Amino acid sequence: MKKLNIYLLLTAILFAVGCTPESAEIGPAPTEADVKFSFTPKADQPNVVFFTNETPNSTAVWNFGNSVTAKGDEVKAEYPVKGDYTVTLTVYTKSGAASSTQVVSIADNDYSFFEAEEFTFLTGGLQAIEGKTWVWDQTVSGHMGIGPADGSTPEWWAASPGQKGGLGVYDDEITFSLDGFSFDLENNGDTYAKDYVQAELEALGGVVTQSDDDITLDIDFDQANWTWTMTEKGGVGYLIFNGGAFPSWHTGGSQEYEIVTLNNDELYLRTIGGDGNAWYYGFIRKGFERPTAPDPEPEPEPEKELKAEDFYEDFEGNSNITWFTEEVEEFDVAFANPLVGGANTSATVAKYLRTGANEWANAQIHFDYKLDLSTRNFITLKVLIPEDNDYVTENGGAVGGPLLPRLSLKLQDSSHGAPWETQYEVYHELTEDQLGKWVVLSFDFSGAADRTDFDKIIVQFGGEGHFSAGTFYLDDIELQ
Repeated sequence: MKKLNIYLLLTAILFAVGCTPESAEIGPAPTEADVKFSFTPKADQPNVVFFTNETPNSTAVWNFGNSVTAKGDEVKAEYPVKGDYTVTLTVYTKSGAASSTQVVSIADNDYSFFEAEEFTFLTGGLQAIEGKTWVWDQTVSGHMGIGPADGSTPEWWAASPGQKGGLGVYDDEITFSLDGFSFDLENNGDTYAKDYVQAELEALGGVVTQSDDDITLDIDFDQANWTWTMTEKGGVGYLIFNGGAFPSWHTGGSQEYEIVTLNNDELYLRTIGGDGNAWYYGFIRKGFERPTAPDPEPEPEPEKELKAEDFYEDFEGNSNITWFTEEVEEFDVAFANPLVGGANTSATVAKYLRTGANEWANAQIHFDYKLDLSTRNFITLKVLIPEDNDYVTENGGAVGGPLLPRLSLKLQDSSHGAPWETQYEVYHELTEDQLGKWVVLSFDFSGAADRTDFDKIIVQFGGEGHFSAGTFYLDDIELQ
């Protein structure tokens, strides 16, 4: 035993000795004073600047003050436009990170940068003194649109030709010039915008003239400081609007636009708007006319038959319903009934969970026929809406407001490009004494008895247009 104790003691000492130097080598975290870098303009082209990280044992990350970033100890930045640029070097070591800044002053514009074709496409080139004017590509589908921030197409909505007529947007013209990198918006006295930027535009003197389809405002902008810049990040071109400028349709955000398409006749852009979604813009050169030869007509979709058939779902294996649940964070169709008894003795029900990630969360029922509601137009079901959901806190979103103790059923036409525009909605909002228990609800769609276009039901708990979380339960859906 004595030998064993001595062995353990020696092991502990060796372990401590072995670990101590490694910890000591880490050293203190770097400070701003430790971050050193130098820069040198290119001898025959001073608008190109070379930067060197002089901070030992570090990884360098640069921000050149022109919306461009880079990594590495020796990097290069290009500054076509004269001005002062604040360059930030952030270094990372084993002990931490620190940053330091220096100002790079560029004395003159270097127009040789703008001989590249993308600048000529956008502005008309150095010979176009007045710049180049673009108008909305309103005769094609997708000239406006919205999709998820992590997507690359307007998969949620793509404007049909002329869909936004009469809202003060299609008569707009935008002009880009190399002369001072000026940007001009000719809005003919009014501007179309998303409703969540209303306060911002009213602060600039705007007066809302319509609010049925987002908003249109009578407004005259002070464009004295409106300019544009073009840059590249990660091999992707970006168009940046400065001084409050924006390209005709105001969707908020940073006014940094990914260039999706740019040629002599087309300018298509993508940006992350003030609501966090991806918005799409499509312009064509003023005076450009697309070829008039029609594309081959696509094969028409088979017309769905109008039927007054039973549909039902008890979440215990008796169902003729097809669910689509991509738009709700969790939809469990075989969840153990959390409150057996009263109005619902079923063993399993559906659990509908909103995590707050999707402000438009919903589950959907799709039919392969059109719903005949002429004689049977009531839908009954059971809901359990818990008391302990947070129905007070507001969590932002396009509409705002808190989570609601509500279930909405929305009848929609899947063939419509924007089905919510022609939907028929009925909802029930539970009272305080109905929370925490199973309640039987009846949804009256007799007001849509003459409609023959519906083939989809949207099932939506908690309201929409907000990022609030909540849990809900559903059972025994049936057409009466």
